Amino acid sequence: MNDGFYYDQRHAKTIASAKHVLGILWAHTQPRSVVDVGCGVGTWGNVSKEFGAEEVHGVDSASVPKSERVLDPAEFMERDLSSPNALKGLKADLAICLEVAEHLPNTVSHQLVATLCKTAPVILFSAAIPGQGGHGHINEEWQDNWAKIFSQQGYRAFDVIRPAVWGNSDIEIWYRQNCVVYSPLGGPLTQAGLEPVAFDNLAQLRLVHPKMALSKPTSVPDSKFAKLTWRLGRKMQYVSQTGRWNLPESPVAQEEPW
Repeated sequence: MNDGFYYDQRHAKTIASAKHVLGILWAHTQPRSVVDVGCGVGTWGNVSKEFGAEEVHGVDSASVPKSERVLDPAEFMERDLSSPNALKGLKADLAICLEVAEHLPNTVSHQLVATLCKTAPVILFSAAIPGQGGHGHINEEWQDNWAKIFSQQGYRAFDVIRPAVWGNSDIEIWYRQNCVVYSPLGGPLTQAGLEPVAFDNLAQLRLVHPKMALSKPTSVPDSKFAKLTWRLGRKMQYVSQTGRWNLPESPVAQEEPW
């Protein structure tokens, strides 16, 4: 595949997603500085300027074609994302890391999260789940597994994006399914009056979007796929009946038919 064509297509499809998702986030916190980790051509960082971000940096490898980059040359930093020094010298109000972690070895997962947490008090994070599939995916993990890693840094999960975008077809499916915001207690999100997902409910972050589920990847065994789709249906039923997003853990475990 031509790299320039790939990044051009990805940029065009991502602009609408970025505008919707960042609009939700900016309603709760208004970061003036943004670091986009694994930024690709720099779409999310560029869109954040439209919301008032004054200082933006994008970090990615040198493989991103310079002709496709939408950030200013001084804003794009060529770094190895698997390195502990990937974000060295960078500080921001918001760090963005979307659909990047699955491309890095699982041996650097804790390192990546620790580096993000040292960089910003608010982190918009999204990573591919098991069976999602994609080019270069070597580290697909469930959303709650990432939440546990973030909790080791004192950062809590705030599930404020997905309920607002779940049914919005203008937004790329992986963002609707995977986007979770992380911030410490006492940080900008709790100051804005938001409540984090309780530690004993982290499993409720583990969601598969119906659109993703209906295009079942062959890498997911039938038994696991059945569990995923059953849990998804149970979750959506609960949301529609109660208007609440966090499904109690115990009823799900008791009612699963296997």
